[in-house]
Amino acid sequence: MATDILAIADRLWNGELSTSTFHPVDHVGGFVEITDGVGFCPSFANVSAFKTGDGLLLVDTGSAPLARIVHDDIRGWSPDRLDTAVYSHGHTGTPKTWSMWPWE
Repeated sequence: MATDILAIADRLWNGELSTSTFHPVDHVGGFVEITDGVGFCPSFANVSAFKTGDGLLLVDTGSAPLARIVHDDIRGWSPDRLDTAVYSHGHTGTPKTWSMWPWE
């Protein structure tokens, strides 16, 4: 099976791959740079990363159990300091900020 998240996304979207054989709510691994300065970490609670003049901007920071893995994936792409984290939504009882600990 392809490990390239873009290829997997295409196959899921086109119905060539079923979520019963590949469940997207897991840590897929393998941070991918979508375009210059823009990356994506596919995992349970995906993370989008942007390089800015002030440092990294993350849209969502992942889940607490996978925080170290996601952090290491992004660090393999960029050593820039984290400047901003934006949360797309919240969860009652499980704050998205619980995945921030590796960045401190």
